[in-house]
Amino acid sequence: MYNNYFPLTNNALLWLQIYFYDRLGINFNIALINDRIELSINGNESKLLFNNNNKNFYYPNSNLQFNLWDSKKENFESLFSRLIPAPGLNNGNYLLKNYIGNNIYFKYNIVGLIFWNLNRIEEFNNENYDSHNRFPGNASNAYLNNYLNRPIIDEWIYIFIQLVKELWPNVPIKKHNSKKMISCDVDLPFEIELNKMSFFKNIISLIKNKNNYDIIKKYIKNFYDLSISIENGDNYYNNIRWILDINEKYNNKVIFYFLSGSTHPLDPKYSLNNKLIRNIILEIISRGHDVGIHPSYMTYIDGKLMNKQVSNFNKSLKNLGLDLQQLKSRQHFLRWNSKLTPLILHESGITNDSTLGYADQIGFRCSTSHSYRMYDPVNDKLLGLYQSPLLLMETTVFDKRYLNLPYDFNTLSKVNDIKNKAMASGGSFNMLWHNSSFNDKNDKVFYIELIK
Repeated sequence: MYNNYFPLTNNALLWLQIYFYDRLGINFNIALINDRIELSINGNESKLLFNNNNKNFYYPNSNLQFNLWDSKKENFESLFSRLIPAPGLNNGNYLLKNYIGNNIYFKYNIVGLIFWNLNRIEEFNNENYDSHNRFPGNASNAYLNNYLNRPIIDEWIYIFIQLVKELWPNVPIKKHNSKKMISCDVDLPFEIELNKMSFFKNIISLIKNKNNYDIIKKYIKNFYDLSISIENGDNYYNNIRWILDINEKYNNKVIFYFLSGSTHPLDPKYSLNNKLIRNIILEIISRGHDVGIHPSYMTYIDGKLMNKQVSNFNKSLKNLGLDLQQLKSRQHFLRWNSKLTPLILHESGITNDSTLGYADQIGFRCSTSHSYRMYDPVNDKLLGLYQSPLLLMETTVFDKRYLNLPYDFNTLSKVNDIKNKAMASGGSFNMLWHNSSFNDKNDKVFYIELIK
């Protein structure tokens, strides 16, 4: 429906109404009148008005004008620093709060900022992709203006709440308890493939590459040992149980995302019908944890493929006697097209997704630590899909392709800063650590520090 301009339509205003109700428990009436966004509450004459004259929030653009606003200068309390990042604000020295009769008129468009950030408008039509066609964190407005480590939507909501309390002091405001959302993408359930075809291909490859007899002998022995007793011999498989054990020690619930199809060379090849996979899924559920689908490499732009894999996933779980109340997902390789993927997930029946974090940077891609219902600006459509933004992936931190940070105190402080801000915002610290990524002796030390 739209291509280069994504205005606040009636459906967009309805989405904002739902967002504020989910977040604050307040059922606002929201109207767009001339160049103002007006929020009101039934039974109250006063209105909260926002300047909507600047339309930059409705265009795909990472190069918005940027300023810091001094909250203390206008006697507001701040969630973190008194200086709050304000994308799209022309002048940080302006006094933003004004009065028009019984109404408050706020010159910075907090509502537009929410729309722009949560719907990832800046990523539309952007051609600055990485090798996996992902929008990189280092191309974002947040990275370019040094606020990727801050949940600025949560910070501005904190300001918004103070405006609401001034206008409507008797209106109750919903409170959120912070939580940890620990997850694992099971890309490689086994350290050594059990598939016989894969085994023979690997043997041929070892011979062709002129590996010596001892290496080939060791590979055959490992495969044989694994085939007999994988639970005693396979690190990746055993790591799933270790993740369960250590998180239960800290009263955390973990969700494990499993693939249900493979159509690309970068898709791992395993079956949910494998007895060992079935057993571990049943154990995960029986211990009070959760499982979700890990849609494969090409599904992010292919609705038919997505539907097929969701159907396979549901069928496999049904065969195990499992009936999940909610179908949760995270895209393989964090591949995401902001114009296409949300609708594809919605139409496949997925209710909750947790893909929206950057592969190359840690922090707040959506500028919030709170889950929210999604909206499709391209087709002007309300979606039944909720997004729980991903804040941290271990590969991002330690892999040579990305941040390549050392296992030291400074790195731990950097990632704990993200965790602490999410928790202080009443949101969720959403962390991904693969079961195949406990190779260094320090991995488990760092993991435990983060899930505490």
